[in-house]
Amino acid sequence: MKATPTPFERAWLLIKGQPIGIKFTNEEEQFINSALHDAMISKDAYRKSEAKELFLEFLNHN
Repeated sequence: MKATPTPFERAWLLIKGQPIGIKFTNEEEQFINSALHDAMISKDAYRKSEAKELFLEFLNHN
């Protein structure tokens, strides 16, 4: 049985799978921003740290 990926995991897959220089769609950008925002305001320090690093990588794509 496979577990359903969390929004953070889906955002991670979108960012890691997107070649540098190729823009995300508006829907993808909104989803990624929302997922990373939720992770950054969580009480989980490790998840916050991961989200901050992933957000910086996301910014490099745009």
